[in-house]
Amino acid sequence: MLIEDVDALKSWLAKLLEPICDADPSALANYVVALVKKDKPEKELKAFCADQLDVFLQKETSGFVDKLFESLYTKNYLPLLEPVKPEPKPLVQEKEEIKEEVFQEPAEEERDGRKKKYPSPQKTRSESSERRTREKKKKK
Repeated sequence: MLIEDVDALKSWLAKLLEPICDADPSALANYVVALVKKDKPEKELKAFCADQLDVFLQKETSGFVDKLFESLYTKNYLPLLEPVKPEPKPLVQEKEEIKEEVFQEPAEEERDGRKKKYPSPQKTRSESSERRTREKKKKK
């Protein structure tokens, strides 16, 4: 018998077994999984499981075995997976991003425009320091 997720099946079995037996549900769930893994035709496997579990489940055995085999076919023992939704960004962050986009572009354009309209002569450090030195001499 094909078991898609053994741990999920064991967990599902333990929950199902807890109210109907006195034995440790997780230990019995491990035992049930071992029984189901036997290489036998379905009809024989179902009868074998019922025979082996009768000691633990008594009058609940046939109902449990039916649920077990139905679950193995429908795979309803697997946890339901919720579709993953992308987390929405906080509104504050979105507004900041929009502001940055809106204000960055014009600022860059303005700077570029100023450079084109008012080109300033490039001065070297030595020219600036010479001018300061001359100004100091004039003051004295």
